[in-house]
Amino acid sequence: MISFTDTIAALATPIGRGAIGVIRLSGNDAQAVAAKVCAGLDKVRDRVIARVSLTDSGGAAFDDALACVMRAPKSYTGQTVVEIYAHGSPAILRHTLDQLYKMGARPAEAGEFTRRALLNGKLDLMQAEAVGDLIGADTPVSARNALGHLRGAISRQAAEIWETVTAVMAHVAAEVDYPEDDIPNLSLDSIISSLDKSAKILQKLVDSYERGRYIKEGVSVAIAGPPNAGKSSLFNALLGYDRAIVTEIAGTTRDSLEGSVIIGGMQVILHDTAGLRDTADIIEAEGVRRSKEIMENAQLVLYVIDGSATLPRSASADAFGRQATCPVALPQNPQNLLVVNKADLLCRGDYQSHADAIHVSALTGQGLDKLTDEIKARIYIPDSDETFVTNARHAYAMGRALEGITSARQALLDGIPPDVSLGELEIALDALGELTGKRVNEAVLEQIFEKFCVGK
Repeated sequence: MISFTDTIAALATPIGRGAIGVIRLSGNDAQAVAAKVCAGLDKVRDRVIARVSLTDSGGAAFDDALACVMRAPKSYTGQTVVEIYAHGSPAILRHTLDQLYKMGARPAEAGEFTRRALLNGKLDLMQAEAVGDLIGADTPVSARNALGHLRGAISRQAAEIWETVTAVMAHVAAEVDYPEDDIPNLSLDSIISSLDKSAKILQKLVDSYERGRYIKEGVSVAIAGPPNAGKSSLFNALLGYDRAIVTEIAGTTRDSLEGSVIIGGMQVILHDTAGLRDTADIIEAEGVRRSKEIMENAQLVLYVIDGSATLPRSASADAFGRQATCPVALPQNPQNLLVVNKADLLCRGDYQSHADAIHVSALTGQGLDKLTDEIKARIYIPDSDETFVTNARHAYAMGRALEGITSARQALLDGIPPDVSLGELEIALDALGELTGKRVNEAVLEQIFEKFCVGK
């Protein structure tokens, strides 16, 4: 059983050689333990960075470093925290940790510093999870959204709803348990208004998850079309490096490839898919099936055609890219883009009638900036002051809370005995408690913090 009162120590910077390495300790005895390794630390004032000498158990110095003490309760974990800034030699950092362990500290578990912050009331559970999201952010947009969570943008709304539900429950329970007492009257309209306000906030948060998950997971963009249209070349060009094999042989790509690129601050997951055509080849047919599946699940499809090919006489210019060369109907999404590739070889006017198409050359780079701008215009990029729900656990808990509040509201309006509405509001309160950590069980906490890095 892990104790959250003893002193822990861990490397807070990545493993490897660098200019500086940071070691962090937390615990009521953190300063006393660290002072046995950091000569002079016992004289360091609170929140002042001072020069110290790192020494081993025999008193021999092995590094000159800096250290800072943040005394409880004004620290990240709520306990006394010590940070040691040593030279970034792996040998020095390992030796420092070994000496700290000899002096009474123990190795920190993954996420244990943040978990102590949660247990000591420095963060709620959503804010603690936001720490992990901020560390793992792949884009400026995801980092900004995680910071909003860490600063309490959604926690404050959850706390407001908790207080509203608690107040309503307390009043209804008092009327049920003590009907003979002179309890201050709270009108049904007032209760309904309070619940409506909470429900409206929750509904907005639940709805935001549809877009929020793209902030965290990335926007899926499928590059599709007939064989030999240059899909893989376009895929490589958008990524900026050669990820897919490119040949003049039709059907080279038989399975989808993925690669990510940042567009407008958002992570875009590009899928290079197998060429769409009828084929007797079993392996290629499976590739075509997977291509169709990816197209159906993508948020945006770039349908690529060969601008250097001869336009079939039986096909109109509009039908060429939409139907004639595509054995599967494109998802009915006006956001999808028709891309005419090989613009450097385009010597006929067959494709000029595609007014809504983007003409590019994956080989020369012609038109790629315009294509990137069009992709950016078609994916949702949040404003700087917007904060979205990006966590499936949060969305699920909010949905349960919303359902409980909605059911309680209806029960009150229908004149059903108050104990029914109390039961529904208790369900809402449980869900809100799971959201913020007030009523979460140990198994959920273990699952959340095992994803954290050691040292945070």
